[in-house]
Amino acid sequence: MGPDALALGECKWKKNEKTTAADLVDLKRKAALVRRSAQGNWTTEYYFLFSRAGFSRELVNQAKGDKTLMLFSLPDLMALVQDGASVSGR
Repeated sequence: MGPDALALGECKWKKNEKTTAADLVDLKRKAALVRRSAQGNWTTEYYFLFSRAGFSRELVNQAKGDKTLMLFSLPDLMALVQDGASVSGR
């Protein structure tokens, strides 16, 4: 990801409700608001979705073909922590 990229993310932390393609559509709608208000000149947008309950099959399939969409489940986040990563970048 270069300096001309915009990264946007959203966390869905409901216990029993998977994150869906509709949540991605909503994030992209919010991205449009950021683009308009910040008047940025980004060449690429990256979307990060974090979900406690996982993701719908439709969204997982969509992410497989989209290098700008990253999905992180609770096990993914736990693996990052166990590997020594942290929010502070340590």
